[in-house]
Amino acid sequence: MMIVDDEYYVKEGLKQTIDWAKYQIEIVGEADNGEDALNLAKTLNPDIIITDIRMPILDGVEFMKKLRENEINSHLIVISAYDDFEYARAAIKYGATNYILKPIDNNELIETIQKVIKKIESERNFIDSYNSFKNNISALKVNLLREIVYGKISDSRLIKETLSYFKIDSNNIMVITIRITNYEKSALTANEHLRMLKEYINSQILKNVFARISNGGICLEKDEDEFVIIIGLDGDTDTLYEQLKNEFCYLMKKINRKFQNDNFTVAVGISDVHLWDNISKAYREATFASNYSPLPELNIIGCARDKDLIGIRKEVKDALKMIVENYNRDITIDEVANKLHISTSHLMHLFKDELGKTFYDCLVEYRISKAKELLLSTNLKVYEVAEKVGYQDAKYFSQLFKKYTGYTPKEFVDYHTFAGELKDEN
Repeated sequence: MMIVDDEYYVKEGLKQTIDWAKYQIEIVGEADNGEDALNLAKTLNPDIIITDIRMPILDGVEFMKKLRENEINSHLIVISAYDDFEYARAAIKYGATNYILKPIDNNELIETIQKVIKKIESERNFIDSYNSFKNNISALKVNLLREIVYGKISDSRLIKETLSYFKIDSNNIMVITIRITNYEKSALTANEHLRMLKEYINSQILKNVFARISNGGICLEKDEDEFVIIIGLDGDTDTLYEQLKNEFCYLMKKINRKFQNDNFTVAVGISDVHLWDNISKAYREATFASNYSPLPELNIIGCARDKDLIGIRKEVKDALKMIVENYNRDITIDEVANKLHISTSHLMHLFKDELGKTFYDCLVEYRISKAKELLLSTNLKVYEVAEKVGYQDAKYFSQLFKKYTGYTPKEFVDYHTFAGELKDEN
């Protein structure tokens, strides 16, 4: 372990007040500033670095940045006298395990150190497994890729080598997560649904679509009800990204129609485009997306903006169109049924049979999707957004928003603002 702080008493305190040998840790170096620390880290390549955030010559943020630029993958613990969001955000960006405020709480530091040790042991176990079981390289590579995707392995050389093994040699990647939900009433298990879905996606998407648009891709099973698709992108990534989203939209509609009688729902999340070594961040983005909206921008209403709803009854199409045109006012299923000259009960059954959800669900989902657009593209207050999507009660709107997305409107904006800033910086 290495300690970096410009305050002598802090360094001495860290060395003297904790029995590091008890945790099988050896302090191999110390430095007063980021520049000396960087040179020392290049030589020592320590497993753990405890660093201050504000130091002379080269501050903690620049020091962490240069560590990553030099592919020094030490586990970072940041200590600081400043309870500052910008510093904390920078620390997270460069992979810090924790941001501890001075005066240092030894119990908090020890707890953090123990977590880091477990992570180091996990990484070493997987690397040891890699070196020991080369005869079973294919299965091992799949396991390694899973651990990389889930953020359990951060060694950049190992990430690059593993992606290359799966023919993903692009500088840029995107991640798509697909989950099976609402399968409790089905005669089949989630695992059986997942197997059918994976076979279909492998044949229809990876072979036909991604082979034309992307530069390599792989489909990984995560849990019994989820799998992860990793795609390599080169060239005009913005154009390719939009092409993939459009293709996925169309294919997801086909999937929903193909399995519409099997009593389960498909939830999809798509990440932004990231550099290959940010694969874990891309996975977290995709997971976030699938959690706050099943089939985000790929749901039935979202797809209907650009293409016809192939195979859906005309009455349901017309009702969805009325939702799109009237979502910002108090519209009811009775009103829609009356305009379509059918009974309310018949329209209710049509929605359930055709879409597997209620009219009210579709109305709320569309309102929430429009609210997301307004929250991210305008400076409107939450109550103003609520009014624009048909809710006069801002508190009720916020409750609905959290129910359907898992986040309050403010949390939703904060997440996307933060993610956007990181994307710009990358």
